[in-house]
Amino acid sequence: MADEKEILIGEIDKGKDKIKMSINTFKGKTYVDCRVFYESEGKWLPTKKGFTINKISQLAEIGILFEKAAKEYTEEEKTEK
Repeated sequence: MADEKEILIGEIDKGKDKIKMSINTFKGKTYVDCRVFYESEGKWLPTKKGFTINKISQLAEIGILFEKAAKEYTEEEKTEK
């Protein structure tokens, strides 16, 4: 369909799966999707695991939470060693 569009932002290999982040437009609505994909018969298919954001303010807030989680995780790793 002409109304559908996807811009792949990036992907992370997760063993046999991948995590993909993309900007999608569907039925005139634009959103960011972060989802786990699995391979079947040579095609990468989405799972239900992931999330979709349709408000730019939420995207910025989630980015901040990811940064905090990365910092906390790094600090936790340091104390475990």
